[in-house]
Parts: sequence; C-alpha cells; structure tokens
Amino acid sequence: MTQGCDILPKAIGTRWVCGMWWFFAVIFCQTYIAQLSASMTSARDIEPINSVEDLANQNKIRYGAYRVGSTLEFFRTSQDKIYSKMYDTMMANEAVLVGSNDEGESRVKKRRRQIRLLYGIFIYRL
Repeated sequence: MTQGCDILPKAIGTRWVCGMWWFFAVIFCQTYIAQLSASMTSARDIEPINSVEDLANQNKIRYGAYRVGSTLEFFRTSQDKIYSKMYDTMMANEAVLVGSNDEGESRVKKRRRQIRLLYGIFIYRL
C-alpha cells in the first residue's frame, strides 16, 4: 500500500513546470520579505520631527524665518525657553534668514533633501 496524493502530476514535463512554479513563488516571497525588512530598518534612521521641541533639540535640520517679520519678532520676544533657543540658533547662523518668500522657497528647493516651508519658517536639511 502506498500513500500520497492522487492529483500530483505524473509526467516529467508537468512535474518540472510545477517545481519551477513553486521555486518562483518561494523566491518571490523571500524577495518581498527582504525588501520590506530593509525599508523598515532604513526608516528608523530618520529622526521624525513631531513638535517644536524636536526641531529645537536637533542639529541636522536648519530652520530660519524672514529677516523682518512677525515670525522672527515672535521668537525674539518669546518668554518660552524653546522659542528663545530657536531664536538664538537662527541668530547664530544668519544665513538662514531670508528677505522674501521667493528667496526662502528657492533655498528650500535647492537642497536635495527638501523638507518644508511652513508659515514663514524655512526648514531644510544640512
């Protein structure tokens, strides 16, 4: 008495096709899993900025404002330590201050790792 399944292919050609199909399926699944794990681990390298505190406490992304405007005045006169720290950071590197919206937008676009242009504050990676 032999055991097994009766629906398996019996001819050599169909067995070969079935084997190649399963080989393709295994390779496809392994490639998908490898790409998924690689994309998940590389995403951890990027430090997300979710708040003003995160932006103020990092040094990879520079930020600035208009040279003359209410945004910079807000940072200058703020009693909050975080906003004062951000103002000091902007004043330490006055190259981040711009004169117009177009100038700020062009600076952000020139950077390869463009981040954002938010509410009069220009943010871009170093």
